Amino acid sequence: MAEELLSEGQGLIVAEEDAVLWSVKRTAAFLNVSAWWVYCNQITLGAVKVGRSVKFPPAEIRAYLARRTVRPREDAPAHAG
Repeated sequence: MAEELLSEGQGLIVAEEDAVLWSVKRTAAFLNVSAWWVYCNQITLGAVKVGRSVKFPPAEIRAYLARRTVRPREDAPAHAG
């Protein structure tokens, strides 16, 4: 289980793995897409500019996936198998 860190000033508890920003290469590998796709979708993915670099908070990438997850409609009829 990851250690939790207390963010000074804001009182936020952040998992240690989320305290490190991901590179374009790491983000692309996690999403199984090209680095070019990550650059083209950086705003949607919640990119952060750090100097000249583009970085991604892991929590933003997980939130993106949660928003994009396909779920069955609640009003759809049950499938007769």
